Amino acid sequence: MSERYKKLTALAELRWERSRAEFAPLLQKERQLRSALEELRRTPKKDDLARAGFLGTRLGFLQSWEKWTSQRQQELNQKLALVLADKEELREKAKTEFGRREAIRIIFAQAPRK
Repeated sequence: MSERYKKLTALAELRWERSRAEFAPLLQKERQLRSALEELRRTPKKDDLARAGFLGTRLGFLQSWEKWTSQRQQELNQKLALVLADKEELREKAKTEFGRREAIRIIFAQAPRK
């Protein structure tokens, strides 16, 4: 195996590993945002509380709560959209680096030995 092949292979491998490593923080952020959204979906709604007999004088509070949860959900969805867009960019970069790594392997596998 030539020295040039070893260097190119090592470089391609490092670039591929770096592109994969960049996914970890995004995946963690995506999990956090999805978890927060799920938690908001599980909060009681005004109709649920009315059936349970909790309305009475708390109607203003409940309306404020619903407004806040709606705004929070919208904010989390926007953040999630940005994370997913970043994730897609990294996916494209990772595909390119993977293709580069595989191309180097194929080219050198087919090259005549000296």
